[in-house]
Amino acid sequence: DMVVGHTRPDGHAGGSGDFGGHDAGTIKGHRGSVLHFLRDPSDHDGEGQAYEYFEDGILVVEHGKVVHCGDAEDVKSRYPHLEIEDHTPHLIVPGFVDCHVHYPQTEMIAAYGEQLLEWLHSYVFPGGGEIWGHEQ
Repeated sequence: DMVVGHTRPDGHAGGSGDFGGHDAGTIKGHRGSVLHFLRDPSDHDGEGQAYEYFEDGILVVEHGKVVHCGDAEDVKSRYPHLEIEDHTPHLIVPGFVDCHVHYPQTEMIAAYGEQLLEWLHSYVFPGGGEIWGHEQ
């Protein structure tokens, strides 16, 4: 079992299977094929696997943080009242962060902030025009 975050003495991560007094809306399961990494695969020393894959798995999220994942039947028995959103047959891979960047905006990263549209018109669009060969 993967457990991330705080673990109570009874072994449950974050609230109990019956939500332990938590608002049911703060904990949710996402069902699908789940692939998650236990360690950096490039640092893998040959001891055990660097990842776990559950063909039919559930990822449990509480207050926006992953608190558990595992085989769907095991997770359902551990969290019997869990609201589950079914994403099958899709693959769920937790941990990705959207770190993309738009090339014309690279010079503006961490620039002085204004209201979004004012900032775009004053700083970003002029830079993009130079790249695309025309003014915005």
